[in-house]
Amino acid sequence: PTEIILPTPNGVLPPETRNTPPDHIKRELPAGCPPENIMGIGSSLQQFFGFTRREMGAILFLSATFSAGLLLRWLESQPVSDPARFDYSTEDSTFAALSRKLLSPARESAERSPSTNNTVQQLLPGSIDLNTATKNELTQLPGIGDAYAERIITYRETAGRFRSIDELVKVKGIGRKTLERVRPFLTIHEQK
Repeated sequence: PTEIILPTPNGVLPPETRNTPPDHIKRELPAGCPPENIMGIGSSLQQFFGFTRREMGAILFLSATFSAGLLLRWLESQPVSDPARFDYSTEDSTFAALSRKLLSPARESAERSPSTNNTVQQLLPGSIDLNTATKNELTQLPGIGDAYAERIITYRETAGRFRSIDELVKVKGIGRKTLERVRPFLTIHEQK
């Protein structure tokens, strides 16, 4: 015979039946374990909020992660106890001195031999005739190396004299930007 316990008119079970499991769920308690601590905190929260076991696991994981993040943020905000430990100024000054010592011969050799950029500054406006310039003269122009100088000479030999400086864009690899960079240094003299 199964006894049916009905709730009271206000919907609450009588106190003697609230926390007692049915007969088929009753377990034996380990020795020394009081009956009110069987469920533990997690199980009590599960019952109170109605969460499943997996939901409680997810909530505990998220809570632990959040707490760890707060702890890390707090640790990062604490001042460093030993500031001399991170002082690299002596190593930096040593590195700078060695770098100056190693780079000084390279600077001296660069000052002795003129580079392409220095020769561009030595060119005068209109100083190179596009129809008579040699390969060495053409390589003094900004952005014109040996290959472009050879292409200009080859074009001049096959197509004839340049009639205008704008015709330089017909040479393979020379575009409008290069033309505008070299235009101030070029001229075309009339053939005599």
